[in-house]
Amino acid sequence: MIRVAFWAVACLMSAAAAWAEDGRWLRAETRHFVLYSNELPQRVREAAEQLEQFDHLLRLVTQQPPPAEAQKLEVYLLATQPQLAIVQPGLGESVAGFYAARTEMVAAFSVAGRRFDVDGQEILFHEYAHHFLYQNFNFPYPGWFIEGFAEYMQTAEVSATRLSWGRPTTIRGSWLLNGGDQLPLNQVLRRVSIDRGDDVGYFYAQSWLLTHFMLSVPENRAPLQNYFQRIANAEPADEALYAALGMDENAIERRLRQYVRGRVTFTTLNLGQPLVTEVAISRLPRSADDLLLPMARLRLGVSDDVAEDLVARIAAIAARYPGDAYAVRAHAYALALYGDAAAARARIAPVLTADPNDANAHYITGLAWLRDARAGDAAARLEARRAFVRAFRLDDAHVPTLYRYVETFTDLNQPLSARDLDVLLRAHDLAPQVFEIGANAAAQLAAARRYREAIATLTPFAQDPHGGPRAERARAMIAAYAMGQGMQNEAAQAAPAAP
Repeated sequence: MIRVAFWAVACLMSAAAAWAEDGRWLRAETRHFVLYSNELPQRVREAAEQLEQFDHLLRLVTQQPPPAEAQKLEVYLLATQPQLAIVQPGLGESVAGFYAARTEMVAAFSVAGRRFDVDGQEILFHEYAHHFLYQNFNFPYPGWFIEGFAEYMQTAEVSATRLSWGRPTTIRGSWLLNGGDQLPLNQVLRRVSIDRGDDVGYFYAQSWLLTHFMLSVPENRAPLQNYFQRIANAEPADEALYAALGMDENAIERRLRQYVRGRVTFTTLNLGQPLVTEVAISRLPRSADDLLLPMARLRLGVSDDVAEDLVARIAAIAARYPGDAYAVRAHAYALALYGDAAAARARIAPVLTADPNDANAHYITGLAWLRDARAGDAAARLEARRAFVRAFRLDDAHVPTLYRYVETFTDLNQPLSARDLDVLLRAHDLAPQVFEIGANAAAQLAAARRYREAIATLTPFAQDPHGGPRAERARAMIAAYAMGQGMQNEAAQAAPAAP
């Protein structure tokens, strides 16, 4: 079954507060998304419908059916860049959105409208295309395709009856047509990181062009599949493409120059049956006006010194809304994550007394006990485990519950039992883009001598062009597990044959 993420449930449960109708933030829930925005209700509904229409388009292009269950992606459609800076301070003024995958939150943030010739919807579609690949395909796509696919899909135009995709962005198209210091093809194909460098813009433009060439030209679709198969067999990204297309680097570059100077088309599909999107819209309480974005920042993860100030700020805000369920939960959650664990349990206890079947209140309680357990309290470890089991029985697909339950064991630095490893792998299956969960799942698989699965779990992180230190760590872990797998294979070959 598909379950609503923790904070979304908490927001709905607070809607009965006396001042609920005064809040500016709206929450729109669809099959795959939970959208937050303080735009007008009709605009929020349209944005939610467009996200579902874009998801439908991605599934058509990739021939990927909807999953049986998955986390719904949280989407924050913000009105201004300063709102974005509340969630992620220090962002440049030109940054109009980002995507983040953390244990407590998997979300996309976007500023509506145009900033610096970039449309907010394009940014949102770009980030969701990344999420879609990570969520649905555990495959070692090279960096050029990861970014090229997102660029290729971000300019899509969607409606209930018509879908179109493949247009270049204005800036990418001008770079390609005007020439300039473009990158050699082999550098595009082999590039691992794009977090630094003056040539990143050309990398994006050339990745878009190559993706367009491979996906929009019908005769290139079979070579693309051949290329992916070669990548899966660990062939270098450049040599694999040359072999798949039957051309060397110079020949491919000539073809790409001819392609971009010709008539680069886009694809349009008129739908025979209009897409129907169910959207449930509710208004958050007034307390959410002050708490929604600071809580998003806290859930993304902050340093301890920042956390102390942020928890104090959330406590002060919550105090202004006595008796408001949203404020109570936000304060308890903040305390459980970074503050006083005992105070978190005391704050959430009345909620559990009122409703013993409140899965999220049990989760907050478990999180608070887990903090004490990490400080060395063995009894707290057992209390945390019990609380997470109660939460799981009420909501069996809440990723943080699954992962934090396993943490009550992995903090002991011991291999998990087969049953508890299955719980960890389920958390990873539901949120494969979260590095913390994936890295620990890989470590436990390796401890169980399941090296091939451990390497497959880490490979998408190792290939992430925005991965930074996480990608480096994933590559180091893969190297270690590959060595273990090699030793395991040698041992198996050396073993005497059975009589």
